[in-house]
Amino acid sequence: MSNFTPQQLQAITTINNNVSVSAGAGSGKTRVLVERFLHILEAGKKAKKPISAKEILAITFTRKAAGEMKERVRSSMEAKLAGDMDGFWKEQLVELERGQITTIHGFCNRLLKENPVELGLDPAFTLAEEFEAEEYLQNCLLDFVRQGLKQQRTELS
Repeated sequence: MSNFTPQQLQAITTINNNVSVSAGAGSGKTRVLVERFLHILEAGKKAKKPISAKEILAITFTRKAAGEMKERVRSSMEAKLAGDMDGFWKEQLVELERGQITTIHGFCNRLLKENPVELGLDPAFTLAEEFEAEEYLQNCLLDFVRQGLKQQRTELS
């Protein structure tokens, strides 16, 4: 691991605690998170307590960042395949597809989809896109105002 600041190295190598990485655009956040992801897998393997890529939760702010991070993790794993004598990285590549490199919305959606009955939800629910949610909110507000005006008219009569 080269060209990392002490803070970045700490974020990469701290494996017994959750870590939040925040910094400005272009500062290397995704690179740090990719290295952290790989470091967690390697540390588990070395300690003879293997961790699967599907057991690591990585949350980013945008879908684009999540996709980029997953692609970088995949590329790094593929680069390790040449020296993969025990099949560890091949297995991790498969497990990566079941992993959770996502946004907070994606993570919450997955929790809701996996536990609808426990949460009192219709199992066939879908999440509204932003424009749908805004339209729904506007309609609710209009209905609320109309009901208030209707009630006012009734009281004045």
